Amino acid sequence: MVLQIYEYSEADKDFIIKDFNKAAQRIDKLERKDIVGKRLLECFPSARLYKLFDIFNRVNRTGKSEHHPVLFYEDDRISGWQDNYIINY
Repeated sequence: MVLQIYEYSEADKDFIIKDFNKAAQRIDKLERKDIVGKRLLECFPSARLYKLFDIFNRVNRTGKSEHHPVLFYEDDRISGWQDNYIINY
């Protein structure tokens, strides 16, 4: 299971990547050391285009988890099918 943990940054109006497991590293072709501490939109610029950023914001605001149905995500670095569950805990 791919696991990425984010924390909302009021100053940046973005989500800071706090953790990134080995499955996420393999699938997204990123090293943990190169992504932890960076902004979501910096690492996944198409998150806004595919409405994932909107869901992150809504889950952050409401505290209610959401499922974003399977989509083909693509940016200048990666592409592939993704099924996203955004959970606030």
